[in-house]
Amino acid sequence: MLFKELTPKGEELLKEILEVNESDSDRKSEHWHKKFNELTHKDDSRIRSIFSELKDNELLKIMWADNIPYIIEVTNYGYTYFERKQKYIKEEKRLKRREWKIAIISAIVGGLVGLIPYIITLIK
Repeated sequence: MLFKELTPKGEELLKEILEVNESDSDRKSEHWHKKFNELTHKDDSRIRSIFSELKDNELLKIMWADNIPYIIEVTNYGYTYFERKQKYIKEEKRLKRREWKIAIISAIVGGLVGLIPYIITLIK
């Protein structure tokens, strides 16, 4: 199953974007304008790199105006990211359980095969 997990900050920003996108359009632009105006230069640089992470993973498309996100369009991958993450985690757990089962069975079979010479000496 192909899935690329985001950084914790990337997930946090994606959640924020999804919440803001559910609101009316006036609130969207106000939210990002206020958020970017309150940032220090260092934080501004960080949030832009997080936006790049989301864009590079094809979770959103973004248009900038006056150095602030003007239009943020969440893609289907963006809307379904958390659902796909849950499925990925579930599948990973299933595969790990399977690997453990194989390892245990292999150890038991290996132990039994190791006993064959001893059993043969008992039979003779």
